[in-house]
Amino acid sequence: MDTEDVRSFVGKWWLPDDPDRTVGGVLTVEREGECHLQLVGSLLPNPYIQTESAPAPSGPTPLLHGSTGDEDFSLLHVWVHYMPWLVEDAPQELVVNTVLRGVHLETADQECFTGAKLEIDNLTAWSGITGFTSGKEFEEAVAGAPMSFARAYWELRTPSEPSPTGRLGEFNVELVWRSEFSTFIKDRNIRREVSATEDVHAKISIRRPVAWDAFKSRIKVLQDLLTFATRHPCAVRSVNLIHDDEEVGQVELLNAPLVNPAEDQPTQIFPYLFRLTDMPLDEILSKWHAMHTKIGMGIHVLFGLDYNKNGFIENQILNATSAAESIHRALRPDARSIPPDGHASLVATVRETITHEHKSWLLGRLKNTPGFAERARELVKIPSSAAVAELLGDPDLWVTWARDGRNATAHHEGGDFERIPEGARWGLPSATLGLLHLVLLAELGFSEEVQLAAVQGVYGQQAERFRRAVKERRASAPT
Repeated sequence: MDTEDVRSFVGKWWLPDDPDRTVGGVLTVEREGECHLQLVGSLLPNPYIQTESAPAPSGPTPLLHGSTGDEDFSLLHVWVHYMPWLVEDAPQELVVNTVLRGVHLETADQECFTGAKLEIDNLTAWSGITGFTSGKEFEEAVAGAPMSFARAYWELRTPSEPSPTGRLGEFNVELVWRSEFSTFIKDRNIRREVSATEDVHAKISIRRPVAWDAFKSRIKVLQDLLTFATRHPCAVRSVNLIHDDEEVGQVELLNAPLVNPAEDQPTQIFPYLFRLTDMPLDEILSKWHAMHTKIGMGIHVLFGLDYNKNGFIENQILNATSAAESIHRALRPDARSIPPDGHASLVATVRETITHEHKSWLLGRLKNTPGFAERARELVKIPSSAAVAELLGDPDLWVTWARDGRNATAHHEGGDFERIPEGARWGLPSATLGLLHLVLLAELGFSEEVQLAAVQGVYGQQAERFRRAVKERRASAPT
């Protein structure tokens, strides 16, 4: 770890209900967002010493207060990570789940925040909002001589269009442009330079005060949207909460992020599936939030494979196929294996004709919900058929191999795994993710043209190994 990325705060720390008993210590926030507090003495009960008057803690301490002299801190969900055994007042190392820098909360769930400002990877490029214009000019060619450079120019203006807005339930979302620049020309030892930057951040606000963690799920919805649209695991680089007391101002939120921010570098726009110029913010947020909420756990499993691309192939297959089943259940809740009238007739027949003592056991298993293969066949029909065919090569083979992979990994059926060609095993997660992302594009209302472009520009390359296995299987099939 680069030590320059470690932030340390030296101060005094105490329990909110005992402010006179303070303990000195250093709060450290690692680059990855992990927070821990090293104290010079004991502040929390020793988990190794249990008495009737001081039983072992049943869970983390919900709230600690701290001060570094000019700044207030609230530490949330704190527990003892290390201290010497059987020593009551010994130095403690505490693990802190979340730090709020700039406020003393009265309780861990105090409702006192009306907004959050956040920086998310690729939001600036994806939004298309810019105040920059630039160009260059050349001298006209004379008597066959090549054109020569005449001038280059840059201009920075406040964008003329109003800030895009949308809603996530009762929360309002605004994309806010800002810039930093200097008109001063800086002379350096070997060159001269001017500087100007711009970025777009998101502001989430609500009319009534809420607790700090009320913004977490909305931030995740935005993060998933940008990860989906840009095909890059987008990190939330900073979150500043807006307190309802103007004198408190902004409060920095510090905790371990879902994605660790990497060094800022040029973004690659060519794999973007869509941008804000393709659909207004209010429309895309409304559709995305509704779908994100409806799918629930399945969409978290799906994007977990984007945020963490590591893992054994068996785990990737299990997660991808589990996401497929979950997404179909959510998007097609009324799907049935047989017509409802036929199922009702079948149940009635069993009730009338079966007299076995375990009849209730049998009736309990006469469900009319589709199996995995049936759900998979319906999934491939949701996106554009042309995009699905170009992605998978043979949708029927994907259904078969996805079913076998899911049964092998979920039910420990090794024989099912052996039915899948080796190349198809390694390509199955990418092919499945590509299909599920096409399903999301279709459900959001994006055209066949957009879906085909996604396959040709992104998912087709990732699923190439799967299609090669499909081609080999077809070539070896008897004619």
